[in-house]
Amino acid sequence: MSSYFLNFKKLVFIFSAILLVSTFSCSDDETCQGEVANVPTNFPIEGLWIGSYTIDNSPSPGTQYISFAIKSDGTLVNDSKGTYGQYLSIGTWTLSGQTLNCTIVCVYSPEPALLGAKQTFSATWDKTGKLTDGTWRTVSSNGGTGKFTMSRVN
Repeated sequence: MSSYFLNFKKLVFIFSAILLVSTFSCSDDETCQGEVANVPTNFPIEGLWIGSYTIDNSPSPGTQYISFAIKSDGTLVNDSKGTYGQYLSIGTWTLSGQTLNCTIVCVYSPEPALLGAKQTFSATWDKTGKLTDGTWRTVSSNGGTGKFTMSRVN
């Protein structure tokens, strides 16, 4: 009778282990994926930001590509695409509360008139990885203005 009792204990143990694992395991259903997706994230301002911009006085091109590589030393690199091609600028940034302010100078442009053009950018930074309510202004050259939004990608 003792071997019967030992076999019964083993069977109960195995059954309990299977029940425990199946109760607390997560399959590939939507519930488990939703739990992972809802984990809050906090992104620092430093990093790569990608988004789009518009030009106030020239709506015909629609939204255009823009990115910021924001570095911890207070510098940034701006890459954007416009009607005539790619534009590259370098500059500085500051963060006051949740307001990001940047000043850049164009160092590469398919439009010679924009080489050396100074621009300012301002946006609201969200720790979840968003730059919203962004505005930009060209201080020199054509004096253009516009809007932008970005998301942090790394």
